Amino acid sequence: MPVLWGVALAVAGLGGIARALPESVSPFAIAVALILLGLLLAAFRAHSMTAPVLGWRYYGAVEGRVVALDRSQSDAPRVTLDQVRLDRVPPTLTPTRVRVSLHSKTPGSIQPTPGMRVMTTAHLSPPAGPVEPGGFDFQRHAWFAGLGAVGYTRVPLLGIAPPIGGRLLWYCFAFA
Repeated sequence: MPVLWGVALAVAGLGGIARALPESVSPFAIAVALILLGLLLAAFRAHSMTAPVLGWRYYGAVEGRVVALDRSQSDAPRVTLDQVRLDRVPPTLTPTRVRVSLHSKTPGSIQPTPGMRVMTTAHLSPPAGPVEPGGFDFQRHAWFAGLGAVGYTRVPLLGIAPPIGGRLLWYCFAFA
């Protein structure tokens, strides 16, 4: 963080110095200031997305509100949960969002809808990084998507509370 404050002071200083420099040199000072300003904006975006990420493999109860529904590459249904609660994990270490693939063949599973509170028993782990140099960096993608853990379950998904209408559904579709 002190480095970012130093960069911010450098941007301000270069902006002030550019006015005093000769007209032939001042565009270079402004260009460097704009590059440093871009660095500050990128750092602000990365810091604003900060959320807890699971640091270990977890197996246990997972509870949360459905905010997104999609399918995994293996065509298994997948739910993204927010307002997550994990057994034996303190709230300060609990991820903000969790994505769980549903591999249950049991007929007792429900059809989730956005806004519904659900629970299941799942295997979760932190998002993995790229598997080869230059490959897709899922860990970075998950960071900016706010995913703190990904995993799967082989037991049925159980509904706890029905979805609440109105603004919540708009939120689920707009920010999922």
